Amino acid sequence: MYLGFAANTAAFTPMNQAPVSSTQLKMGIFDDLKLMFSEEGKTNRAAYEEQQKLEQETAQREMMERRRNPEKMEEYEKEVAKRRQNFNEEKLLQNKNEEKIV
Repeated sequence: MYLGFAANTAAFTPMNQAPVSSTQLKMGIFDDLKLMFSEEGKTNRAAYEEQQKLEQETAQREMMERRRNPEKMEEYEKEVAKRRQNFNEEKLLQNKNEEKIV
């Protein structure tokens, strides 16, 4: 009986472990800060800001064009009215579904 118990304890003894890899796990805020202020982070941030700037300039050009062209402004107003109507319909449908649940 004692030998059977001793054989089961081998599961709890440490085995020869493989060497731990030298890769670092990056999960903290300091790792993010290091990336942000590194050269790679600076170039990524500059590219992102440039992309944002181009998108904003494009949106502003479209807005100015709508203001100058009455036909485009009318088309834009129709699209806005349609979006608002769809939103209101969805909101009414959602309210009806909530009333059914309660």
